[in-house]
This record gives sequence, structure tokens and C-alpha cells, in this order.
Amino acid sequence: MDAVDDAVDKSDDDRLEALLCGAVKILRATRSKPDSALFLALMCLAKSRPTLFHSDVVTEVLCSECELHNN
Repeated sequence: MDAVDDAVDKSDDDRLEALLCGAVKILRATRSKPDSALFLALMCLAKSRPTLFHSDVVTEVLCSECELHNN
């Protein structure tokens, strides 16, 4: 979460997108035993700062994960 805070403070949208997409990629790769700390960090960010997830790139990654999970 510190890296996300730093990216927000510096208005580094590319870094922020990379961090959020990377977190989703890690959760996808460890689907059988997901990292609970990473999952909770994403949930806390989604609850406290929902605007971080408004990026088209992040939204597309999350939607593709939902599609993969439903199949």
C-alpha cells in the first residue's frame, strides 16, 4: 500500500495502474491459495479510494478476471 500511496502522491498514473494490475495478476496466478494480505489490501483500497480503479486499464483487467472466473 505504501507504493500505491507514493504513486498517488506523485500523480504517477502509469505506476498506479501497473501496481493494481500486477496485484490482480498475482492473485490470478495464485488462485488456488491467494495471498490474503494482498487481497485485503485491494479490498481496502477499493473501499477507501474507489477512484483508483476508474482507469480503463484497471477496469479491463478486473473485468477479464471476472470473465475467466465465470468460465
